[in-house]
Amino acid sequence: MRFITNIMNKFSAPDSTEIARKELEQSRRAFLEAKTHTEYYGAQVDFETKRIKRLEDYLSDIDGKKKTK
Repeated sequence: MRFITNIMNKFSAPDSTEIARKELEQSRRAFLEAKTHTEYYGAQVDFETKRIKRLEDYLSDIDGKKKTK
């Protein structure tokens, strides 16, 4: 009898608590993934900002040297 009850429980619709727990876990995973993307793209923005500044400074120096010759 216990065997049949276990099988019936596996194929029955989940209750609201079980659905809420699964949804909460999905939400936590999505949050962590979004945080990872935020950190990654934030670091990329910082990198590109510094790169732009470095290249602008370099070209400014080159252009300044050309004008003084």
